[in-house]
Amino acid sequence: MTAVQVMGAGVAIAILYPIAMRLIAEAIQPMRLRMADLGVEVLQTGGLNEVQKKLIKSMLDDAFDWRFMIFAALCVPIVVIRRGLGFRLNTPFDEMDRADTVESIKSIQLMHLASVAAANPLFAAVVSGEFAILGLALLIGRTMGHMMSIDDTFRRISVIVEEEHGRQVRTNFVHSAP
Repeated sequence: MTAVQVMGAGVAIAILYPIAMRLIAEAIQPMRLRMADLGVEVLQTGGLNEVQKKLIKSMLDDAFDWRFMIFAALCVPIVVIRRGLGFRLNTPFDEMDRADTVESIKSIQLMHLASVAAANPLFAAVVSGEFAILGLALLIGRTMGHMMSIDDTFRRISVIVEEEHGRQVRTNFVHSAP
């Protein structure tokens, strides 16, 4: 590759990346608003303890955090390997009894993951690649008796990374009614 080709690719990326990010942000915005509404509803009516409330607030605060996926890329292999070795991935939401709240929290977890993936699509691709590679390794590991639900781990990764990250809940989460 010549220097002109490298510079041309750099200019193209510099122009196209912000456009792509804007399109992704616009596409994901309705889901982010649904996540915020659902999060506020769960916080108000879900019968959550303080740890659960802190995690929900943290997921809502991190909805636009581009750094989350970088940290997830570091945590996913550890989490998946631990799960593959038979460790249970407990989250503070595991002991909940209310089915409606449990389903709402599962939705929030998936929407959070999509939201932070949209904030950093480059590392979202890295995390997706990690899941694909580790999923293939898991198929091989199945014969050794190590089973894992990729779907369950994928859904839980938002809570697991939030806990591992250890960030304090920021107080800047504000939801304004329509």
